[in-house]
Amino acid sequence: MNHAAQASKRCNMRRILKSVIRHGEISRAALAEEFSLSTATVTNIVSELMEFGLLNDGRKDNAAIGRKAKLIRFNGSRYRFVGVVVPTDNLLSVFVCDLNGTVQARSSRRVEFHVAEDNPDVKVISSISRAVGEFIGAMRDDACVPLSCVAVSVPGFVNSNQTIYAPFHNWKNMPLAEPLKAETGLAVYMENVTRIKALSELDQVDPAERNILYLALSPGIGMVNFFNGKMVRGRTGRNGEVGHISLNKDGEACYCGNRGCFELYCGENFILKNAGNLLYGDDACPVLRDLVVSQNKPLSIATLFVARSMGSIKVYRLLATVAEYLGVALANIINCYDPDRILISGDIVECDSYVLDMALEEARSRIVSRYSHDLCVECARVSTGDTVRALCSYVLNNMLDTIIP
Repeated sequence: MNHAAQASKRCNMRRILKSVIRHGEISRAALAEEFSLSTATVTNIVSELMEFGLLNDGRKDNAAIGRKAKLIRFNGSRYRFVGVVVPTDNLLSVFVCDLNGTVQARSSRRVEFHVAEDNPDVKVISSISRAVGEFIGAMRDDACVPLSCVAVSVPGFVNSNQTIYAPFHNWKNMPLAEPLKAETGLAVYMENVTRIKALSELDQVDPAERNILYLALSPGIGMVNFFNGKMVRGRTGRNGEVGHISLNKDGEACYCGNRGCFELYCGENFILKNAGNLLYGDDACPVLRDLVVSQNKPLSIATLFVARSMGSIKVYRLLATVAEYLGVALANIINCYDPDRILISGDIVECDSYVLDMALEEARSRIVSRYSHDLCVECARVSTGDTVRALCSYVLNNMLDTIIP
């Protein structure tokens, strides 16, 4: 099969599989109509996906007249994988689940991720690999067979050579993939957490929209650009490092070495750090202090919105500052990319629409073209905490790459 035919088949296979997942059950004829393909082409692709165990026959169509077609459905329970989530704190999460997102076993282990003189990268790699290996070894036989791969989500950029650059943990070209493969004997797929969630989001976007941006406002800030359904990675694989663009050249120093970074104003960790300064001292906010200290509510983005709704002027000013900087960043991004749609994730936009609404007003005032003022910006469908669902989509995409290389 030539390269063009392979690419076409891979594209059709992905589209058909994702359509089956989206519909739950669907007939071959309906798939042929949806993608303007011949019934024979769809039948051949469906048969191949069935051979790989990704699809199986479902119930018969309940149409009132005519021949009842047999529907097909996604066989998400056929494959299981080990998910590994490296967080921004020190609690490593390891689990095994099927492609439906059903978790069979889960474990958390405290690991010191920050690389330092007394905790070199070799020690960090060994701790992670050992934790994953011990988890797999301790699982029940029925939970771990068959395991198809290990999928790793990391809070940093995975370079083209599969090493990790994560300034938050002081990781510089950390070679984690090969040690994990040696420890588990499984294929290892590793990617930045923002990209993993963005790939899951892309499954739900209209293919007619060619230029899609996914912006993650989490402890760190990252962006993913999709063009014609493909992720733009850049020369070294670091495309999308918008969290470290300068919004204030004289601003606070960032751990990346830059100053006034986007992340310092709209990243969750820094928002909560500034909120923490409102709990004590001369500048304390009585409303927030009562919620966190007296009522024992967590110092979280959700709690900040509660304080704002209760009339806290100081929390209002904090959130207004976040919205202003987010609006400036969005204007810069829109001016550069002119996207069809921007999807934004993160508690700061998911818990309440207040910050995003203010940010969009700020962005509109700064966009160079008046034709761009009708912005298509919305909250992402995959929530900030739904890493399992995103990893399922990521693993499935990698599996399809091995089916048709």
